[in-house]
Amino acid sequence: MTGDDLCFLSGGEAARLIAARQISPVELVDALLTRVEAVQPHINAFTVVRAEAARAEAKAAEAAVGDGETLGPLHGVPFTVKDMIDVAGERITWGSYMFENNVPAEDAPVVARLKAAGGIVLGITNMPECGPKGVTDNPLWGTTRNPWNLEHTPGGSSGGAGAALASGCGALAIGTDRAGSVRIPASCCGAVGLKTTAGAWPNTDVLDFFDKANVIGPLTRTVSDSALMMSVVTGPDERDPLSLGTRRRDFSAAADARGDMKGMRLAWTSKVGNTEVDHDTLAQCEAAVDVFRGLGAEVEEIDLDLLASVDILFVLVGTRLHAAYGDKLEEFGKRIDPALRQAIEDGAKWTGADVFEAAFARVKLFEDIEALFTGFDLIDQSIFLGPGDGQRQGPEIAALRLAPVLPPVQPHGPPGDFGAGGVGIGGPAGGVAARRVMARRGTPAWRRRRTRGGPPLGASPPTAPGKARRRLVRDSRFGSFRSKTPRL
Repeated sequence: MTGDDLCFLSGGEAARLIAARQISPVELVDALLTRVEAVQPHINAFTVVRAEAARAEAKAAEAAVGDGETLGPLHGVPFTVKDMIDVAGERITWGSYMFENNVPAEDAPVVARLKAAGGIVLGITNMPECGPKGVTDNPLWGTTRNPWNLEHTPGGSSGGAGAALASGCGALAIGTDRAGSVRIPASCCGAVGLKTTAGAWPNTDVLDFFDKANVIGPLTRTVSDSALMMSVVTGPDERDPLSLGTRRRDFSAAADARGDMKGMRLAWTSKVGNTEVDHDTLAQCEAAVDVFRGLGAEVEEIDLDLLASVDILFVLVGTRLHAAYGDKLEEFGKRIDPALRQAIEDGAKWTGADVFEAAFARVKLFEDIEALFTGFDLIDQSIFLGPGDGQRQGPEIAALRLAPVLPPVQPHGPPGDFGAGGVGIGGPAGGVAARRVMARRGTPAWRRRRTRGGPPLGASPPTAPGKARRRLVRDSRFGSFRSKTPRL
């Protein structure tokens, strides 16, 4: 098995081969570190690479196999951790000079559980400063790029995790998600992203234990690997009150392919209050819907307007950012990312009444969406209104292409396909459905497109002629979205 083959194994496949002594943990870690060394200068996915420590842990894992010890479900399998989740002894900076010297003494519960299952931390992945952007760049570590097209973003805020997965730097990654931070990179990079149910993965390194919106979750290249990580990590931790009602269980059976979707009712919508959808995005989503129909699902197109979620998000996130970081503005000033600094300052403008009005509106939005599930099993929608336009478009436009789509509904992000620009277009629907689709379609998009050695780093497929990218610009805080076609 070549180094490239090892780098693109799924986590489950790697664990089985290690247990069967067909590959060694040392061989796997060495191959991945070689891959990281090759791609990191191009994509800047990592803030920390644990080369020496990972090799030492791989040798210990190899010895355990040789000694016939009982092996965990991830024995010898590397994984990556987003730069806001504690890993003992490593710099966890949140992409910020405010925390550039932060070195936790203990692992976060999710990291500890993956390690206990035999996993090895390969490295720490990049993110936008403190996380409130849909692209990945920050003043401390710089810009992360999409391995499919270096002129494009891998999304955010777990963009380093998505870029690492797509480029073959490990099969398993931990990210976080409030308003798309796992699902956006999964969409941009052609991976699988799941926003977990609040409390499913315990989170102890937070200012607000009762914040149900922000969660930790998996990014992988296969649905089965997401299920494997869910099986290992899910369960209560007495330090996280939201986790106390959860229970450990095996998710793998739910991810097994049945090969059909007979009896499932699927609602499909191409728009959620926006007036435009990129041509490539719409075509790929409609193709996916046709696959669902072919698998036996009953599909009904619906009208859905979720624009209220934009203002809810701006108020609740803006005030949270101001409360958390407002006292850092004077000390760190221009060393804070301009978009984050603006968001922190804007957060001071909202009143307590504004916060509660937004919270009440969120309840109403939840009730409206929940009512849809009385008639449907799945809501099928695009993660993006259009493919990610790259770092040059700026965080404001990137956010507005996503804002009405992601916060109110919690879709999974199974492997989608690729647009004219060569980057991922987010897949719709949920984990079980995605597994059945992949069983029908065969090889996932990232694997079909992968050249020997991984994604074609630096390759920039031209945009299809005659298909101007639509950019959505918001007129005002409570205004409607309007479409603008950029001058070419």
